Amino acid sequence: MDANLCKASLIGAILEGTDFRSAKLNEASFVQANLVGAQFANADLAGANFANADISGADFIGNGEFPPAHGLTQGQLESACADPDNGPLIDGLIDPESKRPLKRPKRSCS
Repeated sequence: MDANLCKASLIGAILEGTDFRSAKLNEASFVQANLVGAQFANADLAGANFANADISGADFIGNGEFPPAHGLTQGQLESACADPDNGPLIDGLIDPESKRPLKRPKRSCS
């Protein structure tokens, strides 16, 4: 927690279940990373690249101990993929650009 991974290159990394709560991840690259079940509550995700990353079951809202992730946009979600039956937890999060509620990615990882 509280890690500073700004601009980190985590391309193709297997980060399943990783605890990124409160991490500074702005402009980090998660391209093609396995982020299944990762925890992102209170993480700064502004400008992070989730292209082709598997975010199935990733938690961006947390359990109340930490505020929700911030900086996460619909564009970031659309570049990622998720299991349709185990999408990322994003309920109640707002896209900082459009000011609209975020929606689960449309692309399946299978």
